[in-house]
Amino acid sequence: MLSRELNRTIVLNGGGSDEDLLKSENIENIDVFCALTNDDETNIMSAFLAKKLGAKKTIIIVNNYTYINILPKNFVDIALSPQRLSVSMVLQHLAEGDVPQDVIFKMGSGAEAIEGIVHKNSVTANFFNKPISEIPLPENCVVAAVTRNNETFMGSDKLLLCPGDRLIIFILGKTDKTKIQNLFMED
Repeated sequence: MLSRELNRTIVLNGGGSDEDLLKSENIENIDVFCALTNDDETNIMSAFLAKKLGAKKTIIIVNNYTYINILPKNFVDIALSPQRLSVSMVLQHLAEGDVPQDVIFKMGSGAEAIEGIVHKNSVTANFFNKPISEIPLPENCVVAAVTRNNETFMGSDKLLLCPGDRLIIFILGKTDKTKIQNLFMED
């Protein structure tokens, strides 16, 4: 089914930890190796092997999300947890404003990352063309990055806020998210 749906993609159905299979398919030339079984250990070990053999990027599904915190970053580039994605979806539906579903993320530490699109409204009108650092965010919140015209900028005192900017805001601990959500509301 995947090979029918994905154009310009080679889909192999075999053991991800079969070193001979990976070598015969030139794993060192593969852009992304995905291990998507229901067995965490198989996914982890397959990703380790693929990376060792030269895969450029590895993505795995991990059902036991405690594994995510102990995975070596040099072998697993992206570890997805169905539980965390479910929490993200619930948080997105609770949020107001232009906040895409896949960008609210609650981490095990209690921190959250929220990305939203800034719209011109009664709250934001006074902040456009002013430094991002002057946006009045609640305590324990920081603008981590801004995406504008397919370019990503890290927080800077010189970066000015523009309508349509996508802000990634990190929140550590409990805070009133109303001020954040107001940035992403349309009038």
